[in-house]
Amino acid sequence: MKTTISFEIHYNTRPGENIHIIGTIPQLGSGKIENSMEMKYFEGKWKAQIELKKKESFTYSYFLKDEYSQIVPEAGSVRPFIPGSFDSYYLFDNWRPFNDETPFDSDAFKKILCRTKSIESFEYDEILITCTAFNLSENDVVLISGNNSKLGNWNEKRALEMKLQSPGVWYLTFKREELAPNSEYKFILRKGDNYYIWENGINRNLPDYKLLSAQNYSLILNNSINLSSPKPRFAGTAIPVFSLRSTNSCGIGEFLDLIPFADFLSETGQRVLQILPVNDTTINNNWEDSYPYGAVSIFALHPLYINLKEAGTIKDNEFMQDFNRDIQGINALEEIDYDLVSKLKWRYLKKLFIQDGLKTLRSREFNQFFNNNSSWLKPYAAFSFLRDLYGTANFSSWNKYSIYDKL
Repeated sequence: MKTTISFEIHYNTRPGENIHIIGTIPQLGSGKIENSMEMKYFEGKWKAQIELKKKESFTYSYFLKDEYSQIVPEAGSVRPFIPGSFDSYYLFDNWRPFNDETPFDSDAFKKILCRTKSIESFEYDEILITCTAFNLSENDVVLISGNNSKLGNWNEKRALEMKLQSPGVWYLTFKREELAPNSEYKFILRKGDNYYIWENGINRNLPDYKLLSAQNYSLILNNSINLSSPKPRFAGTAIPVFSLRSTNSCGIGEFLDLIPFADFLSETGQRVLQILPVNDTTINNNWEDSYPYGAVSIFALHPLYINLKEAGTIKDNEFMQDFNRDIQGINALEEIDYDLVSKLKWRYLKKLFIQDGLKTLRSREFNQFFNNNSSWLKPYAAFSFLRDLYGTANFSSWNKYSIYDKL
């Protein structure tokens, strides 16, 4: 049996602006902006409807597109849809603008710095009301109150405690008989046992669901709490990875040096570690590439941060004796010698590739990595090869390869 999903979002656009919905299913463009669904406008509300031949989960989000095809996405993470037992679903969403609460809708805060209590099991009912509220303490609770007995008649002491659907997303379900059409409600933040903070703004309203044509349906009202909570303060350290030199590294701080440094932060009561960009910056193959903000790829990590011992052991004893002597010398330097580190590490990595490269290329792990990342890995490898072949990153000097042709 087909499943019908209706979307509605309130947004007052200007002439030439349109709201689109994009998602992970073909009906919503399969994640491609050019294939997204343009919604229909009526009295301040944008609407769209799709049909699914089978019940399937997906994620979606909204964006604004103006007459010049400029894109303005909404803030926050994608919205999940997980079907239940109903034939039709009516989703009433609110546009999420970028504001000072937006950073808290990130894994760094939701899963670590502002982690909330355990998630409760989730099931649909005839009415589902959700509320996103990310910047909360572990013991904070979101309540819902309204203008009927089920919602406590605006008495905060009788307001209903909502449940956690996912980090930062609270919910409650109701039968239609419990909440009349156009019922009013608001969200409350309870801190401790007896301190209540009502959200700002006018009262929220349920739609007049008696006007809906479907029979076996679920109303889903997705909201964001209209409340700016006090911003938490955290102690931390900002440091470039190359500065974390240790006795286990090779002349420069490496990725593995982050582990003991993170332990140090924990022991000293710090909760945040900010590092400078760690993507590959190789253009000239010399110290001029040390500027961390000149990345040649947003995916590839810098090879100089590799720990050579973890990369593999070279079986040539004579080579290793010379190499270990060079490591002692480079680690004894007071400052990083970028060119010397690069020369030393690449000598080791190339020797290791000659020894184990063919075996690695045939391995299941490498082929899985290659298949999962080929969209950026192949162009990056081609760029790196041609840069070294022609001795310059200026692609206009690459003769017949100077014109980009996607692999």
